[in-house]
Amino acid sequence: MTTLLQDLRYGLRTLAHNPGISAVMVLTLGLGIGANTAIFSFLSALIEVHLPIAQQRQIVNLWASNSFSSRNNLSIPDYLDFRQQNRVFQDLAAYAGESFPLTNAGEPKRLGGERVSFNYFRLLGVQPAIGRDFLLEESQGEARVVILSHGVWQGSFGADPRILGRNITLNHESYTVIGVMPAGFRMFTGAPDLWVPLDLRSNPLSRGVRQVMVIGRLKRGVGKDQAQAEMSSLAGRLAQAFPGADKGWDVQVVLLQDEINKKLGLGLAFIMFPVVLVLLIACANVANLLLARASVRESEMAVRVAMGAVRFRLIRQLLTENLILALVAGLFGLLLGVWGMGILRSLLPIAVSASSTVPTLDARVLGFALLLCVLTPLLFGLAPAIYGSKLDLNEALKEGRRGSRAGGSHRVREYLVISEVALAVALLGLGGLMLRLVLMVGSPNPSIDVTNLLTVTLSLPESAYPRDQEVAAFYRRALESTRGVPGVESAGIVDDLPVLWELRSALKPISLQTRPGAAANAAAVVLRVSADYFRTLGIPQRRGQGLSGQDTAGALRVALINETLARAWSGEDPIGRRLRLAGGGSDERWVTVIGVVGDAIRDARQTPLPGVYLPYAQNPERAMTFVVRALTTSQGLAEPLKRSLRAVDKDLPIDDVRTMRQMASDELAGPMGMVEMVLAFAALALLLAAAGVYSVMSYVVAQRTHEIGVRMSLGARARDVVNLVLKDALVLIVSGVVIGSAGTFTFGKLLGHELADLGIRPYDPSTLSCASLVLMAAALLACYLPARRAAKVDPMVALRHE
Repeated sequence: MTTLLQDLRYGLRTLAHNPGISAVMVLTLGLGIGANTAIFSFLSALIEVHLPIAQQRQIVNLWASNSFSSRNNLSIPDYLDFRQQNRVFQDLAAYAGESFPLTNAGEPKRLGGERVSFNYFRLLGVQPAIGRDFLLEESQGEARVVILSHGVWQGSFGADPRILGRNITLNHESYTVIGVMPAGFRMFTGAPDLWVPLDLRSNPLSRGVRQVMVIGRLKRGVGKDQAQAEMSSLAGRLAQAFPGADKGWDVQVVLLQDEINKKLGLGLAFIMFPVVLVLLIACANVANLLLARASVRESEMAVRVAMGAVRFRLIRQLLTENLILALVAGLFGLLLGVWGMGILRSLLPIAVSASSTVPTLDARVLGFALLLCVLTPLLFGLAPAIYGSKLDLNEALKEGRRGSRAGGSHRVREYLVISEVALAVALLGLGGLMLRLVLMVGSPNPSIDVTNLLTVTLSLPESAYPRDQEVAAFYRRALESTRGVPGVESAGIVDDLPVLWELRSALKPISLQTRPGAAANAAAVVLRVSADYFRTLGIPQRRGQGLSGQDTAGALRVALINETLARAWSGEDPIGRRLRLAGGGSDERWVTVIGVVGDAIRDARQTPLPGVYLPYAQNPERAMTFVVRALTTSQGLAEPLKRSLRAVDKDLPIDDVRTMRQMASDELAGPMGMVEMVLAFAALALLLAAAGVYSVMSYVVAQRTHEIGVRMSLGARARDVVNLVLKDALVLIVSGVVIGSAGTFTFGKLLGHELADLGIRPYDPSTLSCASLVLMAAALLACYLPARRAAKVDPMVALRHE
C-alpha cells in the first residue's frame, strides 16, 4: 500500500506538471466514457425489460403457424381445446386488441383496449389496485363490465375514488367500471387504456377464424422444448379432428423474454456499435499521446532503471498514472453521460416507451462507468507502458542523441492512426447507410401533391354502425359536410393512405379477364376510395371514366386501375374487362374496369405498383382516412374540420388532424432519431480521428525538424516540405480508409434485408465514397497544419534542433 500511495502521489504530480496534454487526454477519454455511460443507461433499462407481472420467465406466447406464416393468431375453439387438454401449462389466457370510443367523459376520445379472457390477469399474477377482477361467467356472454388503466382513471375521470360501479359509454354501449389496474401496469406491446371480457362461447363455425392471441404460464419444471412437443402433438390431434379448419396448422411456443430480446436485439446492436467505436478511437488517441510522452520520459525511466527499478515496477507506475487519468476522465464522462441521457430520450422515444423504467444514473450505470475507468487504462495504456519500460540503458543515458527509439514508437503510432481512421470510416459509412435507408423510405411520393393536404382517420364502432349500408351512409354525409367547410377545395376518403408503408406486402392476388372465359393471375394493391379522392391527391385520369356518387351497393360493381396494372393486359384495352379479388366474402365477385388513372401507388424505391381502386360505397370499411385539400393554406383548418365531422356524429372520436408532411415526419421520428444518434457519434469519431492524425503528424514533424532544416538549407521550398509530410500521412489515411470500408460492408450486411428491399447494397459506392472523402478531407487538414508550421521554420533554427 505504501508503494501504491507513492505511485498515486507521483502520478498526480506528473499529470499536474503537464496540464495541457493531461486536459486533452481527460477530454478525449471523457467523451468516450460519457457516450458509453449514456448508452448503457438505455441498455440496462431495455436489455432485461421487467414487466410488472409475476415470474416473467415462465410466460410464453402461443402462435399458430403453417407453411406460409409462423406468427398467426388462434381461434377461440382451438384456444379452449388447448387450455383444457394440455399438461404443461398452469393456465392459458386469450386476448385481442380493439379500440373503444369513450363518449360520456368530456370530449369524445378513442382509447386503446383489449378483450381478455376471465383468467388473463390471474395468469399474469396481477390484480386491480381498486375493485375486482373478471369472473368466469363474464366470459360466457356479452357482459358489459370494464377495468380501467391507472392512467385513464386519472386522466379521464380525475382519479375519482367513487369510480367503481360508474357507467361509462364505450362503443355506444354502457359499461360498468369494476376495477382500476395498478399504476405502471403494461405489457411489452404497450399499455392498454382498458380491458373488457372476451366472449369465450365456442362456435364450431369460428374454428377457422384466428382472432385471439394466447399467452401461457409454464408449470414448474417444464421447459420450452417440452411445452413445444406437447402443443405440437395437440395441434396434430386437432388437425385430424377438424381438417377443414386446422389441417396444416401447428403451434409455436415462444418465451416472452425471448421475444423481447429478439425485438430489441438488432436495435441495441446498432445503438452499441457506434459508441464502442467512439471509445476505441478515444483510447487510440490517448495511447498516441502517451507514446509521445514515453519518448520524452526516456531519460527519467533510464535513471529509475539505473537506480535499481525493475521493468514491472516501471509498468506499474505508468499504469497507475493511466488509472488516475481514467478516473478523472470518468468523473467528467459521468457529467457528459447525464447530459447525454436527456438527448437520447428525445432522439429515441420508442426505446424509452419500450422500457418499464426511464434510463437514469443508477447504481448499475455507476458500476459500468467505474468498470470503464478500470478497463480503459489497459486499452490505451498497456502498449505505451510496455514500450516506455523497455529501455536500452546505455543509449537512453547518452546526451545529444536524436531519436534513438523514434522508429519503434513511430510505427506503433502509425498503426494506431490507421486504426482510428478505419473505425471512423466504418462509423461514417454505417451512418450513411442508415441515413440513405431512412430518407429513401420517407421520400415523398412524386405522384402525390402534398401541398396544403390534411388527413384525419375515423373508425366507426360496429355497435353504432352494424350494417354496411349504415357505414357507407355515414361517410357520404361526412364527405358532404367536409366539402362545405370554408377553405376546403376538395375532399376524399381512402381505407389505407399509400404513404410511408410497405406496399409490396399489401399486394393481393387478383384474377384478370383476358378474354371471355379466360383469366390470368396477377397481384395488386387494392384501395377503397371516394370519387373525389383522385382530384384531391392530384392523380390524373388517363382514359375511360371515373368513379361517381352513383357507384353504390345496388349498382354495377366497378373499379379503376392504374397504368401499371393496365399493362398486364398485354397491350389490349382493359376498359370493359373484368377482374376479381380473391379476398374472400363479397370481394369474390367480379368487378368491371371502367377507367385507368395515373400511377400513384409506389413502393419505397418509388417503383410504381399495380393498383385497383374500388368505390367505398360498394366495399364499405369502418376505418377510413379523409384527405382534404385546402384552397390556400391548411393552417387553421383543423378545428373547422373536426366540427364538421362531429356535426355528423357527435359521439365519434376525431383523431388528430395532421398535414401530410406532419404524418411523414411523425412516421420517421423514431428511425430518424436512431440515424441522428449514429451520425452524432460518427461526427465525434471524425473529430477524434482528426485529432489523432494531428497529434501523430505533429510528433513526426517535431522528430524530423533537423531533417527538414537540412532539406530547406539545400534548396527545398515550403511547398516541398508540405508535400513531404502530406505524402507520408496519405499512406496512413488511405490504409485506414481501405480497412474502414470493409467495416462498413460488415455493418451493411446486418442491414441486408432492409437495404436489399430498397436497392441499396452493403458496399454502396456512393455511401463509401462520401464517408471516405469526408474522413480524408478532415485528416488531410489535420496533417496540413503541422506541415505548414514546419515549412515556416527558420532553417538555422531547425539545424540546431535536437
